Amino acid sequence: MKTWAWSLRAMACIAFIFVCGMFSAQFRCSDRSIQAEWTETHRCVRVIDGDTIEIENGVRVRLVGVEAFEVRNGTRLDREAAAAGISPDEALGRGHEQAEALRRRIEGKDVVLRYRFYPTDRYGRRLGELVEGE
Repeated sequence: MKTWAWSLRAMACIAFIFVCGMFSAQFRCSDRSIQAEWTETHRCVRVIDGDTIEIENGVRVRLVGVEAFEVRNGTRLDREAAAAGISPDEALGRGHEQAEALRRRIEGKDVVLRYRFYPTDRYGRRLGELVEGE
């Protein structure tokens, strides 16, 4: 009889932990949904590379959804070139072309950036989508 009582208590404890876990997961999700997306208009003062710009307040913004080759030699450029199946010199040239194309399009102009849930990347850059430029 005592074994049955302990089994019942153990099942009750497991059920309690499960229900608490479900509630805490629900609250975590609702906390994320509080962080709405928003847009801001800024002047692009400098294009750093094909996927990073600097806006007028000195903040660097990594453009989400844009993948560009690096504009400096290094191990990261080597990895990107190997993944693309091209030489590092060709990847470097493409990186400069991508940066120049972005520079012609938005440098010195007002741009609208959309920000979402995760505001910065591991390098401290803000993460934003380029909504419109020119």
